[in-house]
Parts: sequence; C-alpha cells; structure tokens
Amino acid sequence: MALELPKFGKKDKAAKASVQKNDFVLKIMDFFDKNPIMKIIIPVVLFLILVGILLFLILSDGVLTGDNVPDPNDINVNQNQVQVLPDNNNLKDKEIVELIDQDPLSEDILASAKYKGYVKGSSGLKTALIQIGSAGDTLTLAKGETVGSWELIEITSDYVLFKAGEVTKKISK
Repeated sequence: MALELPKFGKKDKAAKASVQKNDFVLKIMDFFDKNPIMKIIIPVVLFLILVGILLFLILSDGVLTGDNVPDPNDINVNQNQVQVLPDNNNLKDKEIVELIDQDPLSEDILASAKYKGYVKGSSGLKTALIQIGSAGDTLTLAKGETVGSWELIEITSDYVLFKAGEVTKKISK
C-alpha cells in the first residue's frame, strides 16, 4: 500500500493552504500531546509577562507617559546656575548709558570694550565676559544678546563679534 500525496494545480491554491494550515495545527496539537505540562506553563508565562509590563508602566514614574515636569525642589548640579558677576549687566558708566539712549547703533558704544574671555557651561552655552566703559563695568553676554543695538553673534577664545544692521565689530583679547 503506497501513500499518495494530493496533487495541486494552479486552480487549487486554497486547498493547498488549507492542508498546510491543518498540518500546522496538527503539529501544535501533537506538541501539546507529547508535553502536557506546556498547556499550563505557556499561559502562566504569558500572564506573567503581561503583569510585568503593566507594573512597569504603573511604577515607571511617568517616564514612558511623558509626565516629565521637573520638580522645582530638585537640584541638578549640572544645570548652568552659576552667577559669574553681580549686578545683572547693569551699566554704571553714565557716558555709555547716555550714548546707548541717544544712538544705540553708535560704534562708540563698543569703542572702550575689552574682551576678557568666556565661560562655557555644561550644556555647551558660551557666555562672553566683556569689560566696557570707564567705570569698569563687566557684561556677561550670550550669543544673541545685545548692548544697545549691537548683537553678539560669535564667541571664540580669541575674539567676540558684534553686529548692528550691516556693520560688524570684532573685539579681540
């Protein structure tokens, strides 16, 4: 007695898929017949995985849910919270203040300016230290901040570059 396999043509693809599906189901049933303990182990493992995922989501303190509002009482030592110089860039030199009030584009505003260097924070932000005026005022300026209408556009170790309209002014150490 010979075992005959069914022959499928182009017209009978659905029948072939059905036999393959039935073959897969038979293999799974055969596996569970040979390993009856797996009927218990697999559902328990799937249940434990589901419980683990739910506990992780609940106890993750909002890491995955986007609830990342910082607590104001937390102190992060890596934040740029150092006050380099007091007085918050208030100019004491009355001549410079009057010049800014009269003509904020005047090149004389930066005529007495001396570049002292810069401080670089942990985030990479550079803050230039610029001495200006006869009163020895020292300004701390980041890129984009202004003195009068002069905007600080570049900070390097050797110079700072200001721009007012189309005019630029380079102040070196």
